[in-house]
Amino acid sequence: MEAPVAHLAFVVLPYDRDSILALLEKAAPAPRPHTRQLDSLFALWREPFTRYARASYRAQEIAESLAVLRHRLDSLPRNAPDYPALYGAFGALNDSLAAARKQGEPARQELERLRGRVIPTVDSLRREVSAWENSTFRNYESLVSELTKTRDPIADTTGADGRSSLHLKDGAWWVYAWTWDAGDPYRQWYWNVPVRGSKVVLDARSGVRRPSY
Repeated sequence: MEAPVAHLAFVVLPYDRDSILALLEKAAPAPRPHTRQLDSLFALWREPFTRYARASYRAQEIAESLAVLRHRLDSLPRNAPDYPALYGAFGALNDSLAAARKQGEPARQELERLRGRVIPTVDSLRREVSAWENSTFRNYESLVSELTKTRDPIADTTGADGRSSLHLKDGAWWVYAWTWDAGDPYRQWYWNVPVRGSKVVLDARSGVRRPSY
């Protein structure tokens, strides 16, 4: 198996998880609540979070480069031929770091304002969604227990290279995994991929980017 994320936890299941969830959801007396409201609230958060995350990542990159350059300067005598050029580069990077941090500050302040206005409502709606899920999917374990009598699920984690190798018994299998979307705290990448052939790839094409209700 191959995934774009190192150390991604996944489970290989002898059944289609999504089909069982869909069956239980179809039998629910009411549809999943607050979907549109949560989508609207998440959208308010998304743009300032993305701007702040990009500025923070840029500042982190510059700070790491500064640390490397500082180490080089500390290891050189002041009269070394290349010391002036390195010192100039260090000053320019310092200015770039200050600019990157300044660029992210308006987005950070907007996030703080939104946090007090949006998060309490999000948390309240999520509690109702959680109660709905607990009721709707309460029979999930009893249903899948019948499907795992002869073949147990297999849990594993991809290595540092994003790969893992498993030997599966004959029969149908699905690879289930999820991970947070690094660009949006209210979205996740989700995979429920049937095993066809000798290789399964978990990437943007085989996964679904969806809200984390």
